[in-house]
Amino acid sequence: MIKNTFIIILFFISTFAFSQKKCKYEKNEIDALTDLRIIRTIPVSICRVNGQPFYFKAQTIGNRKYLKLKYFRYNNYKIKDNSELIFTLPNYRTVTLKPRTVKKDTTKEENSNFMSVSSMIIYRLTNEQYKTLVENPVTNVKYFIDVGFINKAIKENKQNKIQDILKCVE
Repeated sequence: MIKNTFIIILFFISTFAFSQKKCKYEKNEIDALTDLRIIRTIPVSICRVNGQPFYFKAQTIGNRKYLKLKYFRYNNYKIKDNSELIFTLPNYRTVTLKPRTVKKDTTKEENSNFMSVSSMIIYRLTNEQYKTLVENPVTNVKYFIDVGFINKAIKENKQNKIQDILKCVE
């Protein structure tokens, strides 16, 4: 009886251990100046835009949560950086993210470096948006360009990627 109980408990512990997600981080430290914990996941691609990967990172600074979008601007492809990003969930509900305003440094010339061909847009998440995105996969993303908008379906095997990275910054 004790042997069977031990085997069952061992089975549940091993199942639990293997089912946990392995999070990978770019940064996971305490800021020396502000004493706030900063956690940033490595980028994950959820689809392709303009023939290039459409990357997202999750970040937390203290208790504030962010999603960072990075894409490549080859052939003058540009997403409006002051427009909303809209995620559609399986139940057809939407989560609309508003970009964080960032002051642009106009004194720097754009050289032929990485940032001259890529852009990053940062979206601060409310507690409600965070909770909704952690609990639901994302099936579609809608973003705005100069001539309108693009609705991009996300393949089934990538629909949980936003969920996964957000769980890593809880």
